[in-house]
Amino acid sequence: MKFNSVAVILIAQTLLFPALAMAEDQKPPEPTPATQQTQTEYGDWVLRCLEVGTEKAPSKVCEIAETVRMAAKQPPIAEIAISRFNKGDPLQLTAHVPANIALPSVVKFDYREAHGITLVWRRCAPAGCFADVQMTQEQADIFHVQTEPGHIEFYDSNGNPVKLAVSFRGLGDAMDALAKQ
Repeated sequence: MKFNSVAVILIAQTLLFPALAMAEDQKPPEPTPATQQTQTEYGDWVLRCLEVGTEKAPSKVCEIAETVRMAAKQPPIAEIAISRFNKGDPLQLTAHVPANIALPSVVKFDYREAHGITLVWRRCAPAGCFADVQMTQEQADIFHVQTEPGHIEFYDSNGNPVKLAVSFRGLGDAMDALAKQ
């Protein structure tokens, strides 16, 4: 099957950049055939950037993400991403999980004892469901230095809790790299 370059870019934006596809009040720059993607690993996290726009008005859209698996060699179950559209904007935390969720419900991201963030469902599609929240500076600062694993928890469509481990290994370095973009 052949795809034209615009189709590939649109697929990349919706599958590879779920956090950016989730913003309700801002839209990412329109892709052009000249769009380029870069990726750099930081421990269990990866910084992904798309260079979009035109030669006269170039733009770069980036996020850091961790792919969550039940076990090392199994397919991805979920993805956690942190992004922002412009320097100075608050960070956006997004969870992308399978479409088999209970509604109404929320996603809880527990990152250390007695600390957590509640993410609100924004949409479901065949590729999965997306929940997000704007992070406070205090939460971002804690994430930056966090070393103990955290977890996300949500309920499947049968009402059963699903709890997935999230690693913070490399997140501080990935957040520093994102801040420089």
